[in-house]
Amino acid sequence: MIPEYPRFKALELTDREAIELSFGRKSPLTCELTSANLFIWRDFDRPQLTLINDNICCLINPLVHYPYFLEPFGDNKVLETTELCLKHIGIISRVSMSYVGSIPHRQYKISCLRDQADYIYVTKELAELKGRRYDGKRNHLNNFKRRHPDYSFVPLEPTDQPRALAVFEKW
Repeated sequence: MIPEYPRFKALELTDREAIELSFGRKSPLTCELTSANLFIWRDFDRPQLTLINDNICCLINPLVHYPYFLEPFGDNKVLETTELCLKHIGIISRVSMSYVGSIPHRQYKISCLRDQADYIYVTKELAELKGRRYDGKRNHLNNFKRRHPDYSFVPLEPTDQPRALAVFEKW
């Protein structure tokens, strides 16, 4: 059960249903606002959940970045919920355009973080990397292969987590 603010709890797989119900009929428009993404990145982002005005609010506490809230999951008293989130930590990030459109722009500083933009690709095109459009991605791949001719592709196992996190932190 997700506690009422100001108490928080760490994200658990059992929170999936509550998170998805809180979106109602609208699907999340950014990848960060999905229960799958939150769960996959839970060891790095360390999400914590709380309820504010019956909205699920997710506080992200990344290992190498400042903490921030995601936009509230739900549509109850969104402005009041936003105010409380901002009083708590000062930043709400990785938000959808619909959320940005629902808050008064004069009252808040809103800026685009290009590095946090979502991208959508056709799976087949991304797998094949054909055409000029994918020149940059092909070049990255070819450079990697030249620099690391002995590379191998293997599935990650739980025992690989410390080394994978070290690579991510160095990157």
